[in-house]
Amino acid sequence: MKTPRGRPLVAILAVAASGALEARARAEGDGPRILDATALAPISATDVEDASEHPPAGPLFTTDVWGGYVIYRAWPTVRVVVDDRHDMYGSEYMKRYLKIVEGNWDWQQKLQATGARSALVSPKSALGSLLRLSPEWRLSYDDGQALLFESIAPTNSPPPLPAK
Repeated sequence: MKTPRGRPLVAILAVAASGALEARARAEGDGPRILDATALAPISATDVEDASEHPPAGPLFTTDVWGGYVIYRAWPTVRVVVDDRHDMYGSEYMKRYLKIVEGNWDWQQKLQATGARSALVSPKSALGSLLRLSPEWRLSYDDGQALLFESIAPTNSPPPLPAK
């Protein structure tokens, strides 16, 4: 099979250009960027000392990424409904999770079915906005990066099935 003659040259130029850009960035003191997890994680909201003194009502619903962080910071004091180990939960569970975080029409029923008694979400999230408006949830913490809500319902278990 024939390959176009200019392809190897384009690849070499692309590699050289990226190397030149990296060298320039390092020379300007602007080296490779390292992801700052503290900018993304709810650090203050998961303060271990505070969590052990005043743990959120559990289990805790949060995003999958934050769930992994909460496990790292506050387990076993705080238990989460979901974390970033998607394969452990299965695709159907993760589909229900996505419907909750996206604020689908049945988000409340799906959230209630998880058994969550508290929720830790971003103030910029759809779920954060919905929980603010819900009479069934009370905002108990807001640091601008994370919102912690607690269920004010006596229990957050699924409603009983109607009698036959």
